[in-house]
Amino acid sequence: MQTTKQNFRKKTTTGIFFILFGAVLLFNQLNIISLFTIRNMWPFIFIVIGIAKLLAAEDRREFGTGIWWTFLGAWIYVSANHLWGLGFHDTWPAMVIAVGFSIIWKSMNNHSCRLAKE
Repeated sequence: MQTTKQNFRKKTTTGIFFILFGAVLLFNQLNIISLFTIRNMWPFIFIVIGIAKLLAAEDRREFGTGIWWTFLGAWIYVSANHLWGLGFHDTWPAMVIAVGFSIIWKSMNNHSCRLAKE
């Protein structure tokens, strides 16, 4: 069962998401921004999810999940928009490295949980 603190964080994160999403739609309607340029920004959805998970993290496992989502969004954004001349063809090894870090992170987390139980 969720604690009041966890419930508050989830509702706050959801509320912030709707405020930002609504602001983007409003600014598009008022011609302040163009959704055409925003469509290149879709990987930021993953980054926002990652940051929300980082802010709501209560243990190392949840923190690692937030890092993973944030990295995934940043990697897709850089690769899809060819920042610094980098595309998916150039950056795919970064995902292999990230998977390796993820495996080590989970292993360390499981090891520390076992030590705490002993």
